[in-house]
Amino acid sequence: MREITIRGNVCPIHFGLKAINDFAKRTGKDFSTTITTTDAIATFESLAGITALGLNEGARQQGLKERYTEDDVWDFFDENPRLVLDVADIFRESIDALTQKLGDIDPNG
Repeated sequence: MREITIRGNVCPIHFGLKAINDFAKRTGKDFSTTITTTDAIATFESLAGITALGLNEGARQQGLKERYTEDDVWDFFDENPRLVLDVADIFRESIDALTQKLGDIDPNG
């Protein structure tokens, strides 16, 4: 779980299996493509989508009631364009850690 500051508030953001799977379903891509490419952060549109999912998953895991839409994320990016780079970095780091963990899974049990 990571945190980012939005409008002066610290917000949890989490790009775990659920967020990645939801993004893959919404974009019509398979899970392995989503975690092995930078497609999720290749365009502003996809970055806004994955950011909303990551913020919502972070809030859900922390037991917070806040939920974010892609429109909210666009507003956050407009107000603080640096968030685009911050979220992209967090996403890449999260995917790297996730793929390392998945690589440690023994398919034979």
